Amino acid sequence: MSGTPSDMHISEKDQALLEVLEKRTISCFDLLPHDDMREKLVDLVLHGSPAGITTEAATLFGELRERLISTRVDDAKVVVFGGGTGLSNIIGGDSRQKNWSDKPFEGLKKLFPRTKAVVCVTDDGGSTGELLKDLPIFGLGDIRHVLVSSIQRRLLEARYNLSAGQSLALVKDISTIFNHRFTARPESAESLLQNCYVDLDRLPPEMIGSFGSYLDFCLKDEVCKSTLGRPHCLGNLLILSVIRMAVGDENLSGDRIEIDGSIGEAINGAISNIGELIGAGADAVLPCTPVPAQLRFRYSDGVEVSGEHKSSGAERGAAVAQVIVDFCGRPFVSEKVLDYIRAADVLIMAPGSLYSSIIPVMQVPGIAEAVRENSGALKLLIGNLWVQEGETDKAIVNPNRKFHVSDMIRAYEHNLSGGVDGLFDQILCLSMQDVPASVIQSYAVEGKNPIYLDRELIKSRGFV
Repeated sequence: MSGTPSDMHISEKDQALLEVLEKRTISCFDLLPHDDMREKLVDLVLHGSPAGITTEAATLFGELRERLISTRVDDAKVVVFGGGTGLSNIIGGDSRQKNWSDKPFEGLKKLFPRTKAVVCVTDDGGSTGELLKDLPIFGLGDIRHVLVSSIQRRLLEARYNLSAGQSLALVKDISTIFNHRFTARPESAESLLQNCYVDLDRLPPEMIGSFGSYLDFCLKDEVCKSTLGRPHCLGNLLILSVIRMAVGDENLSGDRIEIDGSIGEAINGAISNIGELIGAGADAVLPCTPVPAQLRFRYSDGVEVSGEHKSSGAERGAAVAQVIVDFCGRPFVSEKVLDYIRAADVLIMAPGSLYSSIIPVMQVPGIAEAVRENSGALKLLIGNLWVQEGETDKAIVNPNRKFHVSDMIRAYEHNLSGGVDGLFDQILCLSMQDVPASVIQSYAVEGKNPIYLDRELIKSRGFV
């Protein structure tokens, strides 16, 4: 068929429509998926130029993509809130995984080396749970987990004058030591370290000397000794030892701990020191509060369960309605933590356990307020990819279905004074097409389901 629209035998209405279409100009960005420009740019960075476009457009897209990727953000100040697994995964990967040490320097810390992690302290399972049986201490397991994941290549190389290969070998040894678990009461610090099956001669003298002195102290200190008959993670003992050395006998005993400003800052300083020692950097990891605390879960049927570990295995037919943090005394928040939050360029709610990691951090007095005070930061909520049994497997608005992303927002509103106002204004969700098929398959075998992104409802709430 040939000829112009005016040559054809068509109605006036069709003629008018054809003329509109003929004059329409299509932007190159119309060729990228999604409606929002930010989503278009993210898609371009992740997947490259769209197929089937002109050579000129492909060249321009390629140039833009390279500029976006090469943009330096080294000086950006980032603060991330969360618990152990989700927080460590985005900062530098899960250091407990067997192959983590193959690529230990990836993640948020690579792009934003000034990242600070503010960690939930209500973990009461595993080695942390064993410590809590003997000592009035906050959860150390997630602190340990995030510390190792926060190790940066440049900091290791600068502190210990290492090559790239040496720093890679060292971070593997550090993760092995920190994640090593022992089940029998240790005879000496030397035997503890030797049982990690690490070549101790390969560690820098300052590091191995510090580890040895921390463990020597632990084996002699009456408070630390009281828990050595239980199975423990060696990294937790190292952190416990530096805290004990920092706060002194008069402030931490076997049956009580009183946290005020000076003790709280001493605890944060001790964690910062061990962070610098292993290459994570000063203040890279900070507890949301050093005051011991326990979670209490209230379900929609009125039943209450205390303890994070116990709630995860609770048999119940109702959704989580509310989570309450019961502090062992007046909660203390370091002014340094609040200053980091107020000065941040980017504030991120990490993925992870909604009710047992993120919301409890925001319930610590002063933290949510500091987030709201920072009106200039980019504030992101990273949506969970998978439904978590015991927390997001039942939606409170409809217990017969699992969580949608909008249910996460609703959970914040039900559990925090002031709701989500000023906490985050953008929500980042990973598309299932960006998840490797092998990962999806393995989760499916475990019976895990993705959280549904109800995009239009979220947009109607003013989020993008």
